[in-house]
Amino acid sequence: MPEISTASNGTTTYTVVGIAGEAIYVYSAATLTIPSTVTSIGNDAFWYAPELKAVYVDDENPNYADDNGDLYNKDFTTLLKYAPKDGETTVTFKATVTKIGAYAFYNNTGLKSVEIPQGIVEIGDYAFSNCKNLQEIYG
Repeated sequence: MPEISTASNGTTTYTVVGIAGEAIYVYSAATLTIPSTVTSIGNDAFWYAPELKAVYVDDENPNYADDNGDLYNKDFTTLLKYAPKDGETTVTFKATVTKIGAYAFYNNTGLKSVEIPQGIVEIGDYAFSNCKNLQEIYG
């Protein structure tokens, strides 16, 4: 499983501490591990990663966590990236989630309906964009 802990320009190796917006554009791996060194992730870092089925986070990461392949902030109040599950047509939110991040479900073609619980107080830009089979969002 790929881990993005270092980057190199050929002469110098750098520790990755952030993932910028659109950084994972057309990423072809099915899984990604975010190391403990990453302390910032851009709102649309994973906006177009159609093959990405799971994001895992090092347990020592101070700002991010994962559950069932989905990416959250450390206290599980913000869902940052929802990883599509094979055959899944609806989604269930963790009770702690109050915010759905920008592009969190982007390009999830398996979803057909989403129930937004009362605890959700904010939905980020383009959270459900390009979900071609999504027929209803209710709550």
